[in-house]
Amino acid sequence: MIKITNIYNSCNSCKQILLVISHREYYPNIPLLPWLHGTEVCEHFFGMVRQNMPDFTYVDLIYLIPKIKYVFKAYMNSSITNENIENKVSKIG
Repeated sequence: MIKITNIYNSCNSCKQILLVISHREYYPNIPLLPWLHGTEVCEHFFGMVRQNMPDFTYVDLIYLIPKIKYVFKAYMNSSITNENIENKVSKIG
């Protein structure tokens, strides 16, 4: 069991080193933000798809991509706010 863990950890380290090297080679003017190289973006993407269509097929996904791109762009430009967040302000009188 220890050998498998060591192999997995060494492979994971190699992936991180390759990420740094490839980023340096191909994107020298863009800062490396390692937290953006994960599954969070995919989770948000599929979460937004499920908000529009809880049980979707591949064809539905293809048709929803332009809408999801528009919403992502709007979120990134801060032109859409999250309406689900409640203002929790306590009034002390």
